[in-house]
Amino acid sequence: MPRKRKPPLDAASRERIDRFMQRHPLPIPLPVPDPSDIRFRLWVIGLAQDALHQQVCHRLKERWTFIRDALIAWPHEYLDDKTARFPTLIQFLERTTIDSPRIGSAQDGFPMLEFRFLPPLRRDPVDPRLLHTGDGPPDPIEVACLTFEDHFFREWLFRPSSYEGRSADEYDRLLSALREVKTRARSGNGLRDLLAKTPTVDLAGETYQVPRNWRRRLSTTLPPGEVARLLLSPKWGRDPQAVKELLVRLRKESPITAAWSAYDTWLSQESSRLREIRLLICDGVLFWPRAWPAVDE
Repeated sequence: MPRKRKPPLDAASRERIDRFMQRHPLPIPLPVPDPSDIRFRLWVIGLAQDALHQQVCHRLKERWTFIRDALIAWPHEYLDDKTARFPTLIQFLERTTIDSPRIGSAQDGFPMLEFRFLPPLRRDPVDPRLLHTGDGPPDPIEVACLTFEDHFFREWLFRPSSYEGRSADEYDRLLSALREVKTRARSGNGLRDLLAKTPTVDLAGETYQVPRNWRRRLSTTLPPGEVARLLLSPKWGRDPQAVKELLVRLRKESPITAAWSAYDTWLSQESSRLREIRLLICDGVLFWPRAWPAVDE
């Protein structure tokens, strides 16, 4: 049977509901920041190793509850997640020491990683001007914080990097090799001859698959940059246009990657530095993961 339509509200009832909604507005969901956003990771660029180490230690101490929950949960809470992966030590440090994303204003918003386990504030059901810490529907900030934590652990901390196996350096090496092939050809187009010979080509120390329809997908002049993106396409699992867009992001990531790589080397040069990191992470409670570098006593 079709459902009966409710009779329209009379004017007095509509006015009464409107007044109620004005006094008790529905909470507006707050946008949840992405912890992998590059703007939260730029802080390492340009810092001397000592200054970077001090910041890492400070942030580890400040966020120990996140570290504790992360290491206690692994691997038991991720057994059903086939894409989850335990990070290397440097990946763990980079991901737990991001600038604290804020909910609301970028300057005055609530810092997601600096405060935790504060009692949630609820609007009083009788007088919404008042706040209390009792039971009730979650506040929008509380909902956003819980959502952020889930993203932080499952989509950021224990997730392989989306740039894994891809680098702007590989593109630059491939591009250089293709330019050399093009200039070395005595006649005709050396790149056309190269692509037409075999289903794979060896360039810059790598083997690349040549798509069967490469003639239709490339310009007639075969620009080396265009050829390079086409060869990277099957290897990187993206179409050439997506490869081009990814290269833009990779170049922005390069100084961050270089800073953490240099810090990794600096950290390994003195055992006392690594011991300090272990002390801050374990805090006498947690075990140092076996997958991480051994720490000399």
